[in-house]
Amino acid sequence: MIYLFAGEDQYESYGRALLTAQNLASKSDSSINVVNADEISDINYILQLLEGVDMFSSTGVLVLKRFLNNKKFVEYFFENFNKLNEFEIVIWQDSKADTRLKFVKAVQTKKLLFNYDLPKDGEMKNWISLKTKELSIPLTPAQITFLFERIQFNKFAVINELQKLSTYIKAKSLKRIEDSVLEDILGLSIKGDMWRFLDYIGAKNKNKAIIEFSKLTKYEENTQLLISMIDREIRLMLQYKYAKANGHDTSELKLTPFILKKVADKARNFSENELKELLKKLFITDLKIKSGLVDEKTAMLVYLAEL
Repeated sequence: MIYLFAGEDQYESYGRALLTAQNLASKSDSSINVVNADEISDINYILQLLEGVDMFSSTGVLVLKRFLNNKKFVEYFFENFNKLNEFEIVIWQDSKADTRLKFVKAVQTKKLLFNYDLPKDGEMKNWISLKTKELSIPLTPAQITFLFERIQFNKFAVINELQKLSTYIKAKSLKRIEDSVLEDILGLSIKGDMWRFLDYIGAKNKNKAIIEFSKLTKYEENTQLLISMIDREIRLMLQYKYAKANGHDTSELKLTPFILKKVADKARNFSENELKELLKKLFITDLKIKSGLVDEKTAMLVYLAEL
C-alpha cells in the first residue's frame, strides 16, 4: 500500500510517517529503507529498492522523503499505481499535498492521504505545555507563551530548546525557572544566540551574522536547524510583503504581535526580488550540503557573506 503524509505541520507528519513505517516493518519482520527522493534522478534506484534487485537491499518498507518534488517520479507512480501499490511505500512531503495531482488523487481514493495542518495558537501552546510535562520542565503559562512567541509553530525547534532546558534543570537541580534564566538559555547554543543570528540576517548585517553562526556551530551539529530557521524567516518576510502589496490584512499571517513587528521591521530591509534570490541560494546551498558536494559550515559561511 502507498501511504502519503504531508502538510505544514512537518513535525507531526514526519513522526506519523516514521511510526507507520515502523509498524509495517514490524508486522512483516522486514527492514526500512529511507530515501531522500528529491536528491535522486533515476527512478530505477527506487525500483531496485522495492524489488530487491540489489544484493545488498531487501524488500521491505520504503520511506520516500519529499517525493512529490520530482514530477517525473510522480507521473511514473501514477501510471504504475496498481503495481506499485502492492509494495509497502510511505511517502513524506514537507508541505501540503496538491490534491490536483492525479497520483495524489489516487492515494486519496484509497483513504491513505494524511494532511497535517498547523495548529491554532491555543493548540500549539497546549502542545508545548504537554511536552514540558513529559520532560519534567516546570514552565509557567506565561513562560510557555513566551516560548511560543519566539518560536511559533516550529515544533522541531521547540523540542530542541526544551531539551536544552531539561539538561540545564537536571544539571542545576532546579524546581523552577526564573524568567531571566529562560531568556538567557532560550535559543542559545553554548555561546551563540540563534535569535540574535536571525536578527542580524534580517538587518543585513552579514559580518555579525557570520560571527554568530560560528559561535552557534562551534560545539553543535545544528547547521540544518539553522537553515530551516533562515528559510522560515525569509518566507515570513515574503508573505508579509505580499500581504502589504496586495492590500491584505497582515493578521491573516497568524503571527503574534511580537513576531509580526519583527518580521515587518526586517522585511523593510529587502526587496521582494532580494528575498526570492536569498531563498533560491539557500535551497541550492542546502542541496549541495545534503549531496555531500560541500562542507556544510563552509557553504553556509559563503551564503552569509553574500547577504
